[in-house]
This record gives sequence, structure tokens and C-alpha cells, in this order.
Amino acid sequence: MADNGNGCVPLDGFSPVQKATMRVCLYGFFVTGLFGVFVESMLWGWLYLVFLALMGVIVLRVFCARCPYPYTYKTCLAMPHRVVAAFSRNKPDAMRVWEKAAFMSVLAVGMLFPQYWLFRNPKLLALYWAFCIPTCVAFPFYFCRRCRHAHCPFNPRARKTRGSVR
Repeated sequence: MADNGNGCVPLDGFSPVQKATMRVCLYGFFVTGLFGVFVESMLWGWLYLVFLALMGVIVLRVFCARCPYPYTYKTCLAMPHRVVAAFSRNKPDAMRVWEKAAFMSVLAVGMLFPQYWLFRNPKLLALYWAFCIPTCVAFPFYFCRRCRHAHCPFNPRARKTRGSVR
């Protein structure tokens, strides 16, 4: 298989272990964060839950809709590919600037928002980061470097060439 321009061979899919690990870590830190907020404040917990639901819609409609994995390769790291296909229609065009900003903003807020409440509970904070760190390391250092999502703002080859990696 050909190198994708950054010294890595693009992935055509993900193993069951990769999917299970990333899903446990990804959902683990969001659920831990949500629980940590709810423990400290019901109001902020409900607001964070609503935000996470909106974040899911934004990620599905802006990011997942442009990813080739659920549609072409019938796989996805974050959720079953059929869920992605059911809730978003494939858009092969590039993300607009505001879509990239929205996508990256909701990810940052989703990860950083619960910190205030988690600092009040060191055990939950440790659990949160035990889930978060592997996710934040695996994506840029392994998955993003081998990704075929040509329009992802985190794909190093896409940033260099803006050519299709599909």
C-alpha cells in the first residue's frame, strides 16, 4: 500500500480492538465529565448534557458526513458506521471555515467544560484524564497520520496538500 505523504500507510478500516478501545476512551471521558458535573451541580449537568447532544449533532453533520470511513469502508472509530449513515448524509465537499471552527470549538468545549467541577473531585478527575489522555494521544499520533478523511482539520496530509486521500 502506498505512503500517504507523511510516512504512514493509510488505513482502510479499524480492527475491533481499535474501535472498542477508542469508543471506551471517548465515551468514558464524556460520561465521566458529565457525571462529575452532575455530582456538583444539577443545573450545569443538564446544560452540559444538552451541549453534548448538540455537539453530537454538529460532529455528525459537519465532520462525520465528510469522512469516507462510514460510507466507503463501512467502519468508524467513534460509533457503528450505520449510526453515522442514518444520522448524516455523505458530503464529499470540503468543510467551510465556519464548520471547521464549529467542529473544533465543540470538541474543545466538550473536553474542557467539566474541568471546573472535576477539580472538586480528584478521583473523577483522574478517571476522566485516564480516558482522555489515550484518546488525545491515539488520534494525532496514530489515527490522524493514517487517515483517509481528506477534509479533516487534524489530518496532516490534508493540511499540506488539500488533495484527496480517499
